This record gives sequence, C-alpha cells and structure tokens, in this order.
Amino acid sequence: MASTAQPYPSPISPHVNDFAQLLDAEGLAEVRGMLKSLKPDTGIQMTIITLGSQAPYAPDETLEEFATNLFNKWGIGDAARNDGILVLVLPDNRAMRIELGAGYDASWNAEAGRAIDRSYLPSFRSDKYALGIKDGVADTIALPARPYAERQPAPKSTDSPLVFIVGLFAATVFTLSR
Repeated sequence: MASTAQPYPSPISPHVNDFAQLLDAEGLAEVRGMLKSLKPDTGIQMTIITLGSQAPYAPDETLEEFATNLFNKWGIGDAARNDGILVLVLPDNRAMRIELGAGYDASWNAEAGRAIDRSYLPSFRSDKYALGIKDGVADTIALPARPYAERQPAPKSTDSPLVFIVGLFAATVFTLSR
C-alpha cells in the first residue's frame, strides 16, 4: 500500500515556523527576536515549528522519531557541534517536544523536560499557545541553551531516573485533563 503522508514541510525561517498560526504578529516578533539574538550570543540555533498535527506528515512515527527526523531534515544547529534545539508544538495532537542536538548529553534532556513542565504546558493546557510558546522559548534559552553554550554542566536533578522518565513522557504529550 502506498503511503499517503505528505513530505515534511520546508522551513520558512531559521527561527520561527508557525504553520499552525498560534502566534499573533506581536508574539511572532517577540519570539523571533529572542531566537535571532540567541545565535550571535551563543552560537546555538534554536528553531520553533508549530504544525496542526503530525498525521499528514508521519502518521506512523512516534513523536520522538518525527521530531528527530524534522531536526535532521532541516539541519538545525551547527553540524560539527550538534548543538541545535528544535521546539515542536502540535496543538491538534496536544503534544510537544524539545529535541536537542546530539552534542547535548542526556542530563540536558531533563532540563528540557523541566522547561516543558514549567513554562509551556501551564499555558497550553488553557489553550494559550502564544503565551506558552513565548514563556517556554525564554525558559529554553535560559536552560539549557545558554548554560550549555557556556560549557556549564547540566544542573543536577533531584529526581530519580524513573520519576524523570515518567515526568518527561507526561510533559511531552500533554493530553492531561484541562
């Protein structure tokens, strides 16, 4: 049976690709400004992609596979340092993911998961995507992007590994009650 999936969308910007139209003009300018200044300040490229749903592009992939494949197809970050960051928001799926380049060790994934819990999800649960994106992007720049660029170690987690894995899954897919 032939696949009916569409090809992945092409980037329209190295910073903000709001295909789901979650940001108004002011929010788009604010997020774009934060991401544009990140690259010259730290050398790190961070890209946000909003799509209504994953289904038209990769219905058989997990969220992690989809984010990783988008990250690689778009070539986010410096290829030699593998330090790019992708923020993927899928409002129709009520899902999101922060994908870190392979240059980040696993301890930075915990920090990305905490940024999701702390800054993106509280607003997303109330369908305030623009606010969640603005707060979340600022938080993701603060941790992990800037400390990583300054070669600081990831903050030590007080969570047990099992709590982190369960917490990251719950944070990545936000189908929690509203």
